[in-house]
This record gives sequence, C-alpha cells and structure tokens, in this order.
Amino acid sequence: RKMVTEWGMSDLGPVYYGTDHEIFLGRDYGASHAYSEDMAAKIDGEVNRLVEEAHKKAKEIISANMDKMDTMVRVLIECETIYAEEVQMIMNGASATEVKQSLEKRYADKNTKNDLNDKSSTGENQNE
Repeated sequence: RKMVTEWGMSDLGPVYYGTDHEIFLGRDYGASHAYSEDMAAKIDGEVNRLVEEAHKKAKEIISANMDKMDTMVRVLIECETIYAEEVQMIMNGASATEVKQSLEKRYADKNTKNDLNDKSSTGENQNE
C-alpha cells in the first residue's frame, strides 16, 4: 500500500496520497484518509494488481527453478545446514550428491583444523 500511496511506485504516478490515520471510535478503530472513495478504490485496485503481479512472478521463478529447489530440499533434509558456496553450487546445477560431498569435505577440513588447534592449545607435541 505504501508503494502506491506514499512512494509513487505504481501506474497511478509519482503522487503522494498521504497515510491512513486510525481514529478511535469508542469500540473500534476507523480510518481517515485525504482522498476520495473513488481514489481509494483505484489505490486498492493498484495494490491488488501489484500483489498479483508479484505472486505470478514468484510462481514463474519457482517453477523455472524447481529442480534446484528439489536439490536444495534434499541436501537440507540430510545435512540441515548449507553455506553460500553450496547454494551457489546448487544454482549452478550441481547435484545433491556433489553438494553433500562438498559439505562433507568442509566438515572434515573444519574438524582437522579444530583437532590441530586443540592439540596446540593443550601443548601436545604434534610429532609424537
């Protein structure tokens, strides 16, 4: 609604229509605005059009990338966490198996680093 009434981001043009002001009327709140009921209907229509367009575009994007979404779901079900590098792999078309292997390598590398840090902080000799 703000895109249409305050920021001028619609086909109604770059016009500021003001904000709705809530008025307490005893038990309920009412709204007052500085434009006619006809303009309110146009604003409602424009808000509806923007929402419908965004919904349509979101569905198109999801449909076009369903294979990537399925891969991401499979990886998340098994690994619970993925990182930006793995998301990028998925977006570039990597399979779930390739992504899981990348995660396994990441975890192995992290565990190796942690083991080395633990040994150096406890003073253990790494050459023993």
